[in-house]
Amino acid sequence: MRDPMSVAVLHPGHSIEFNYREKLASRAALGSHKKPLLDVSKEVDSARPYAPGDSIRLIDWKAYARTDDLLVRQVRETTSARVEIVVDVSPTMDWPQQGIAEKVGPKKMEIALRLGLHLAFSHVRQGDQVAMWLFSNELDGLPRRRFRPRSSGDLLNLHFDLERCEYDIDQVLSYFPLIPESSKNMSDLAIWIGDGLSPGAYHEVLAKGRRGVMVHVLSCLELKDDWLLPTMSYADHEQAPVNEYLGATLLEGQKFKDKVHTWQKGIHAKVSEQGASYILVHDEVPLTQYLAQLHELQTP
Repeated sequence: MRDPMSVAVLHPGHSIEFNYREKLASRAALGSHKKPLLDVSKEVDSARPYAPGDSIRLIDWKAYARTDDLLVRQVRETTSARVEIVVDVSPTMDWPQQGIAEKVGPKKMEIALRLGLHLAFSHVRQGDQVAMWLFSNELDGLPRRRFRPRSSGDLLNLHFDLERCEYDIDQVLSYFPLIPESSKNMSDLAIWIGDGLSPGAYHEVLAKGRRGVMVHVLSCLELKDDWLLPTMSYADHEQAPVNEYLGATLLEGQKFKDKVHTWQKGIHAKVSEQGASYILVHDEVPLTQYLAQLHELQTP
């Protein structure tokens, strides 16, 4: 039974308004090239009666046809951020498996996709240009599977489709067409969502954003040790080749919890050194805590 107030049930409707624009606009240009960080566009804000000297291009002719009144559309400048969201669907994200513990929550891949759809929905809804990518160190190497939503409705439909197929990896891949090559363009915001076991890939993705955010997704089991069985062997995927440890060894002096904590803090430190932001999320994190973490990312 999932906690109905945790990220295990996160859906795009749990929205949040982002203010990355102010942060991006105030940042110094990268390197020696100064260029606008945001694309400026215009949108209709309101209307007022026509006055002599107003451009006839701003007259709302449809309103005139209905009312015989000359109204002028007032426009305001808006900004649109380029947002790249990369979700890691490598084999290590396909965990935990049923039966590994008495109580098993959703797999890390499902949590990561829920987070990705939620973030994409929130940015699309406020007019940002969003591309959502899948990465797998087994299937494609660099991110080459992309879903580019045209509207927030596209993301809602994808969310419901993925829930119906229970986040089966083959079904997930079918919604993200394979394109000839990964994006090489800089984005205003680059978000990596994964378990941190593909270090070269997430560092490269974060480097392509004028602002980078790593959402470190773990299973709550990776932060506990009460599910480990002394006589079972457990694989450690942090380094290659993969090492295996007996449960009894990992339970000695909280060795398992200490090792995971040290590893997680190391990832946090490396991401921070790169100038990117970092948040840790697992399947038992309350929705309110997750949304609060997103708000904190916007605090200068």
